[in-house]
Amino acid sequence: MDENQELFRDVVEDVKSWIPPEDGENFEESLYSFLKQRVNIGSDGISKKEEEVKVVKASKISIGVSDSIGVQVIEDFSEEDRGEASELIEELDTDFIVFAACGVDDVEAWKKFTVAHRGTTDSRVQVDTVWKEEQFFGKDGY
Repeated sequence: MDENQELFRDVVEDVKSWIPPEDGENFEESLYSFLKQRVNIGSDGISKKEEEVKVVKASKISIGVSDSIGVQVIEDFSEEDRGEASELIEELDTDFIVFAACGVDDVEAWKKFTVAHRGTTDSRVQVDTVWKEEQFFGKDGY
């Protein structure tokens, strides 16, 4: 597994462990702050690399991690979001994308999107998806 692939897996795990706020705080801002703290810290609490991995707010996607990973936060995923997310995969010049759905309004659309795009969508982009259920916002342990 190359370094970017390993970082992608770490970012997916970090998104899975992030707890979306329940108090109306911006999901994107919350995840950005969380990733900024977590990406460069190993499970032992010590920096993983000599050179810090950059985590930035990006223009076409919610959050950029290094130069190869995008994280897109989508609130209340719907059929319309499915189309927009599929287009984003085609438009972005990145190797990896994580879609974090903070609530899903249309479960069927989420399932279709996940089946169609999770894993390698073509030789250029690898996609992973994380669904954060509203009932667990602000609660640790899920």
